[in-house]
Amino acid sequence: MALSYATTTASGSTAIVNVPFDYADKLHVHVFLNGVDQDQSTFTWNSSSQIALASTPAAGVKVRVQRLTPRDTDPIDFQNGNLDTGDLNLSVSLSLFWAQEDEDAISLALTATYDDSTFDARSEPIHNVADPTDPGERGLVTAVV
Repeated sequence: MALSYATTTASGSTAIVNVPFDYADKLHVHVFLNGVDQDQSTFTWNSSSQIALASTPAAGVKVRVQRLTPRDTDPIDFQNGNLDTGDLNLSVSLSLFWAQEDEDAISLALTATYDDSTFDARSEPIHNVADPTDPGERGLVTAVV
């Protein structure tokens, strides 16, 4: 079970997206429609666990709500003699969120089997595969329908 995202297929009848995970800041919550990250201005928060999209996605659109906690800055600057419980709790939460996001990313990665050195994409599409350059390499065959 994912800890930092949820994916559903749009029914075409609702613009409501549930947020089933904790987050430190609403800006860390992203909505993807068919893999495209939507600008924060395209949705509003109905509550701490529910987002309303500006328009209803068409039936069949993959909707993913995902927490992406920034890692490039440390929002907490501890000072000697001043250990605030709120800062300590936030520090622990951020570490937990990063670990959960890493665990989810690993679970989504293309995995190698150990018995015959094949890869398992779990029935998901594979993108950005280079054309073979050596005789022993394999590539993708494009099906024409």
